[in-house]
Amino acid sequence: MEKKELNFKMIKSGSIKYYLNLKQTKTNSKYITVTCSEVKDGNNVYKSFIFFEEQFGEFQESLENLIKGIKTDKGW
Repeated sequence: MEKKELNFKMIKSGSIKYYLNLKQTKTNSKYITVTCSEVKDGNNVYKSFIFFEEQFGEFQESLENLIKGIKTDKGW
C-alpha cells in the first residue's frame, strides 16, 4: 500500500512520544499516520491512527482540540 514517506515529525510530551507521518500510496493517495508511544510497566505501548485525505479536516480539528486541551492543562 505504501509508496513513500513524504514528511516525518516526532513530538515529545513528558514520557509520551508522538510520531506524525504523511505518506503516499502507490495510487498517489495521501494519508497521515499518528503513533503514540508510551512506556508502561517497563514495556513500550503503541497506539496508531490513520487519517486519509478525506479526513484531513477531521484530523486538523482533532489536533486543534488537543492543543487547546494542553494549553488549558498547562495554564497557557
